[in-house]
Amino acid sequence: MGPIPSSLWTLKKLTLLQLFDNNLVGTIPPEIENLKLLTTFDVSTNQLSGVLPVNISRLSNLEKLYVDINTFTGTIPSEIGNLKKLKILELSENHLTGPIPNSLLNLKDLTYFAVDTNQLSGELPVNISRLSNLEELFVSPNNFTGSIPSKIGNLKKLKVLDVSINQLSGELPKSISSLYNLEAINVVSNNFTGTIPKDFGKNIPRLNFGHCLSA
Repeated sequence: MGPIPSSLWTLKKLTLLQLFDNNLVGTIPPEIENLKLLTTFDVSTNQLSGVLPVNISRLSNLEKLYVDINTFTGTIPSEIGNLKKLKILELSENHLTGPIPNSLLNLKDLTYFAVDTNQLSGELPVNISRLSNLEELFVSPNNFTGSIPSKIGNLKKLKVLDVSINQLSGELPKSISSLYNLEAINVVSNNFTGTIPKDFGKNIPRLNFGHCLSA
């Protein structure tokens, strides 16, 4: 148990840094920005705390960011939207608050986005379809309100959608019937009304709508 060794921030040729499951404590210091060549940063399953430093946004080569299963607080830095090469963004199981920044919609290469088990709020981004390469989306459980964006049907590569255990409402958008690659969907424990879109789910192995919708 201890902080992230400060000597790591001097390894300027480092491309991969995996420190998961090490009982690390303390914060991610701003010196992380020194690792300009880093493509993978994984500090998941530790006891790290504090806010996520905006300095992470200066890692222009970063493709995979794992900070899940810690005790980070504060909001998701909007500057993360500057990480143009990011493919995996794993922020789940922390104590993050506030909305999903619209700047994250700039992450055109993102395939995996997880913010489950936090205390996030606000509405899901209306223009979520800009994440055209997204394959897996996890936002459960949080305190999101509003409806599922109608443009979600444009996420043609989406395989997994979990919006369960929030405060979402309204009807499921008809556009979800266009998610032909979907393999699993979970919308339970929300306030949805209406019916399940016609012809939806016939080829989906895992469906969980709960009891708030009728066929």
